[in-house]
Amino acid sequence: MTVRTLNGGIIAAYRDRLPIPPDVEAIHISEGDTPLVHLPAVSDRKRNIDVYAKCEGLNPTGSFKDRGMTVALSMASIRIRTTFSLIVVNLSSSGMARDI
Repeated sequence: MTVRTLNGGIIAAYRDRLPIPPDVEAIHISEGDTPLVHLPAVSDRKRNIDVYAKCEGLNPTGSFKDRGMTVALSMASIRIRTTFSLIVVNLSSSGMARDI
């Protein structure tokens, strides 16, 4: 199995596909890069069907929501810079609250 290390998280790797402007620093917590694991118990060799699962619990906060929250915080930083307003992001239900 080949494991790729994503410096700057998955957001940095796919930044060109995201709405984050080029002049804005993308916030990251080294999210993504979770392993893809083969599930032979639910795969079907006779029909040549292989089933894989992502281990999202291995993200920094243990949640699949890390990716979306880092983009949301990056976009929120634009608003703070342009309007000088304070944005409070509720992260209590996403698992990130413990890391901020």
